[in-house]
Amino acid sequence: RLCCNSDWTECTVSSDGHEHSVFFIEMIEKPVQAVWLILDGAWFLINILGVIWFLYRSFGFLRTEKRTKIVRTYAINYVWPTEVRSNLEWVCIGDMVNTFSV
Repeated sequence: RLCCNSDWTECTVSSDGHEHSVFFIEMIEKPVQAVWLILDGAWFLINILGVIWFLYRSFGFLRTEKRTKIVRTYAINYVWPTEVRSNLEWVCIGDMVNTFSV
């Protein structure tokens, strides 16, 4: 007989009249545990690298000599293409509307 608490973190197994405490992870097969461990470790590493990158970029922005390069990079890679795309869409759509209007 298997009895578990409400959040499934600890269970007891009754066999031969004796109760044994088992954790949920022990109820899962070893290969599945290994996959979970690898995926959790990779996710943790990705999160740590993301935090390090975020802090590096944030503190870099606070330094005056790096701020100009960061703002220029942002303007060239994000702002300028968005502005050009927006203006070209307006010109192209405006030309199509003017061409087909009666």
